[in-house]
Amino acid sequence: MALAGAAIGSLFSGTLSDKIGRKKVIMSADLLFTIGAFVMAFAPTIWVLMLGRALVGMGVGVAA
Repeated sequence: MALAGAAIGSLFSGTLSDKIGRKKVIMSADLLFTIGAFVMAFAPTIWVLMLGRALVGMGVGVAA
């Protein structure tokens, strides 16, 4: 799930950087990392855990 999220995040990072600026994109990637970490930490089911992994993966893809 993290790899799929990274692939999706990397598709949009260049366009977002052009539109809103690189600093805001990096800050949004940090926000995705943080939200994904909290979702994974408090995941009651495997599906919620996979959602958290996808969010962290999107953060990786956007930051890369």
